[in-house]
Amino acid sequence: MLYNSIRTIAAKVLHINKEKISEDTNIVAMLKKDEVDLIAFIIEIEAQSNKEIDNKSFKKLKTIDDIQKYLTEI
Repeated sequence: MLYNSIRTIAAKVLHINKEKISEDTNIVAMLKKDEVDLIAFIIEIEAQSNKEIDNKSFKKLKTIDDIQKYLTEI
């Protein structure tokens, strides 16, 4: 369930079909092209998960799977 939520948010922010996003997708690299999209992604993930991702931790997260694991651990 968490994977699908993150994938849906990423697809919305990137304006792409969510079927093109997998657990190995380096979402952070894709979002660094546009800082506004990166911020929107983080805010939406935090709102949906009711968890806060601190900046230091977020810098270590690269893929959808990394984000999913982080959110389940905090």
